[in-house]
Amino acid sequence: MDLDAVADELYGLPPGEFTATRDARAQQARKAGDRELAEHIRKLRRPTAPAWAANVLGREEPE
Repeated sequence: MDLDAVADELYGLPPGEFTATRDARAQQARKAGDRELAEHIRKLRRPTAPAWAANVLGREEPE
């Protein structure tokens, strides 16, 4: 597990699932002994609705 992979997963989720999934990934990292990664994951913030929509469009319509 690395921060880029977790961020990619989180920002692909509907906003309502973001926080619970983020917290679960941080807990997994902590249990694996990677406290630094867990802290970085916990600092990721749920995107605003417009940012989420733009991200979804970018994933569906890559350049």
